[in-house]
Amino acid sequence: MKQFSKNTNIILIALLFIFIAVFVIFSGSLVTTFDESLLTHIFGLRNDQFTPIVTWVTDLLAPINIILTVTIMSLFIYLSKQSWGLSLWYASVHIVGLLILNPGLKAIVERNRPPIDFRLVQETSPSFPSGHSASVVLVSLMIAFTLIHIFNLTKYKHIIISFALVFILFIGFTRMYLGVHYFTDVIAGYLVGLFSFGLGLKAYKNFF
Repeated sequence: MKQFSKNTNIILIALLFIFIAVFVIFSGSLVTTFDESLLTHIFGLRNDQFTPIVTWVTDLLAPINIILTVTIMSLFIYLSKQSWGLSLWYASVHIVGLLILNPGLKAIVERNRPPIDFRLVQETSPSFPSGHSASVVLVSLMIAFTLIHIFNLTKYKHIIISFALVFILFIGFTRMYLGVHYFTDVIAGYLVGLFSFGLGLKAYKNFF
């Protein structure tokens, strides 16, 4: 019972993801109609001045940038704490979440992206869950956790967390603004990122 209590948050996140995935797969047009209606409202915000900013921000989560960020943070952890264990832990959490879990779920659900006429940029992978949304949650929370708990920047805790949350929400918005993801893709991506972070946090508490 005690072990179950410790895993409650991870289990609830997984169950919520499964619920949304099943709804997306089996309710078909009902979810799509809702998602496309919401996208239509978001598209009303499009303009020539805002679009380049949105595109630039969403590109911050490009795979090469994530690889560089994770590599730099892993090396920084090792050089600062002289711990290969912590460094490998940090990198491994991202590998599991972003290179194994999220692509695997995309392959299982195989949801088509919004119609091509909606898109301001082109993407070829399946739509559900949103990789950018999963990435921004996992990367942002891992950096925030590392700065606050490993490097003891607790006095800046509220600033770090606030910045992470704003960045997470804005990246999710950019994916819909650009017409490459539905709202349900973004929420599912957030859940994948949270689930991966939860696993990483559990590993940290067990081994460090």
